[in-house]
Amino acid sequence: MSGAYPLYRTENWGFDLFAGLAWYPGNGDQFNHAVDDMAPLVSVQMRYRNLFIQALPRGGNAVDATLTYGLTFPLN
Repeated sequence: MSGAYPLYRTENWGFDLFAGLAWYPGNGDQFNHAVDDMAPLVSVQMRYRNLFIQALPRGGNAVDATLTYGLTFPLN
């Protein structure tokens, strides 16, 4: 489950706050901010048309940040 709050948008690109919940069955103890096996995700997100990139700050014990990227498509 996730969602984005637009901070700045134009017709082609945007900069958003991103928040969500991630479920790590049996591995929630790897995150110091998890509740049981649910870990909150908070990041910034940039979009250009249907491309996006997200930067999630350190959440686990092994990395400083996680970068995700991909494509979005409208649901009709």
